[in-house]
Amino acid sequence: MREHTPAHLDTRIWKPQKPVECGAAPVRPLVLSLLLLGGSPALADEARHLQVSATLLGEVFSRSVGGEVRVSYSLSRIFDAGLGVNIGASPGLLLTGRFHTPWQPDARVRPFGQLRAVAHPATQGFGAGLYGGAMVELGPGRLEAGLVGHVYLPVAGLLPYAVFAQVGYELDVLGARERVETTRDVVGRTAIRGRLHDLDDAPLGRAEVRITGGALPAALTASGSEFAFDLEPGDYQVMVQAPGHLMRGARATLKEGEQLVFDIALRPEPKTRSAALTGTRVAISQQIQFELSRARILPESNFILDEVVDVLLRNPRVQQVRVEGHTDNVGSAEVNQRLSESRAFAVMQYLIEKGVEPSRLRGEGFGPTRPIADNATEEGRAKNRRVQFEIVE
Repeated sequence: MREHTPAHLDTRIWKPQKPVECGAAPVRPLVLSLLLLGGSPALADEARHLQVSATLLGEVFSRSVGGEVRVSYSLSRIFDAGLGVNIGASPGLLLTGRFHTPWQPDARVRPFGQLRAVAHPATQGFGAGLYGGAMVELGPGRLEAGLVGHVYLPVAGLLPYAVFAQVGYELDVLGARERVETTRDVVGRTAIRGRLHDLDDAPLGRAEVRITGGALPAALTASGSEFAFDLEPGDYQVMVQAPGHLMRGARATLKEGEQLVFDIALRPEPKTRSAALTGTRVAISQQIQFELSRARILPESNFILDEVVDVLLRNPRVQQVRVEGHTDNVGSAEVNQRLSESRAFAVMQYLIEKGVEPSRLRGEGFGPTRPIADNATEEGRAKNRRVQFEIVE
């Protein structure tokens, strides 16, 4: 029996596109896809991604098939551009531009929707389409499948509509995913084991692992890109570090006769730090970004929080930190108070998932009561919408 329980994933995701045939006549499409739902994540500047994808297409009415190979690159957190070639019955070049809403790694199976604008240079025709389906993390990349519907303006030799079944696979070749994955194997041996690598999946031979908790009288340590510890059932803390990488951790509950298998990717240390320990706080140089009026952390802020985790794990003398949530004065005081509390606890949960002990954190929301700038201007309100990390002891 196997139960997969992935921890926090920071995963690049992609939504495929483009039919190759429509009706009875072959088409060489130039497609501009405007993603309205799902698709790529919001990315920090340091987390650019280059993807290579291959897609198989089948048109329902004409029963024609084709394929596509595409390379795309994220130019910002909401836009990527790509160049592809259609192969099979209808070869041709393909250029794409995609705008996407922020993506959150909540599950392995992720539904998505896509709105398309389609142009056919060979026939000077154009149209629009919708694409819906699901993305599944599988191996080093992701598998996707769905249905595409297109409607075209009348063009000689073409049907005014097309429906495609679409299956594809995308692989990150630059800016690989950061992940910690846990697999539970019930095999009779009670143990924690795993592998350590960088974001490009290269083993970290100089990595160090430290495990505490349970009934251990002292910490267990190991060096290298793989580790294995036979343990008694209990709750454990796993800490991982490697030269030139941010330190991180994970929490594990081990049951009798069960193995926990970790797959841990470490983020490289940035050239310029966004988080630093000062006398009274862990200061951050950029704001933690959330969805509008919600407590969901946007992926573009993950790298900042990972630096906060690194600071806290490397400084155990900091015994307790108060995670403070603050808002501007737009809206009612009651709503802002609840929002500030929710955001503080969302950040706390992120830090705990990355290895910070819960006893070292406490969250508190202050709503709009402690502004640091003038709420009369948009710039001032933006500064007041913030999360702070104050050292209590």
